[in-house]
Amino acid sequence: IAISICEETFALMMVLFLLGGFCFAVSSCATNAYLPDFKMNQEEMGRFSASYYTVRFTVMVFCLLFITGLSVLFDAGDVGTARIGQIIVVPALLFCWVYAWEFLFMGRPKLHDVPEGDSLLSTGFRSAMRTAVNIHRYFPDLKIFICSLMLYSAAASSLVAVSSTYMKDQLDMSSIEIGMVFLIVLLFAVPGSMLSKYLNSKFNPLNSYRLNVLIWAMTTLIASGVLH
Repeated sequence: IAISICEETFALMMVLFLLGGFCFAVSSCATNAYLPDFKMNQEEMGRFSASYYTVRFTVMVFCLLFITGLSVLFDAGDVGTARIGQIIVVPALLFCWVYAWEFLFMGRPKLHDVPEGDSLLSTGFRSAMRTAVNIHRYFPDLKIFICSLMLYSAAASSLVAVSSTYMKDQLDMSSIEIGMVFLIVLLFAVPGSMLSKYLNSKFNPLNSYRLNVLIWAMTTLIASGVLH
């Protein structure tokens, strides 16, 4: 559906992209909840996460190079580049997700029974609410950490949207040029993921996370100060 994006369908496409982002968040949450079943210790989990992000950003680099190359080859323009990206990314995502959920995720017994009087639809929300209340009452440090993680993730996501708008409206950059900017960002993300593996083993995941947030905040402030 998204390949029909144009000026007339932009509002509808935004709704669909928001829905897609929500589904991606649900999938990511379920995947992260599955990780404890691997029964890895702190050091192993740190190495696993760093290796995962290294592979993830490497694949994103090659995907962005491929889409950018096709856009240049066919002189697609902004809308055409978006359509090319959707034509390539959506089938690849569907194949990877279906294959992973069908063949790679092993079966596991249920952890809890649905309480009497609850339904499968409502018990998850009730359980999440109870967990949130317990964290608020008995684990204030964890509460602060979760809030910081929520704000950091939201800020990082909004920065991508704002930077894209700035490059398009203020710097009058084409879709190819914007793609090259994000390609450079992803190229630096690959060695950054490798560095995080070293930091996790040298210190611990919490201190590694603290250092990451500090560096991200400093570079963002510097960048906002030099932009006009």
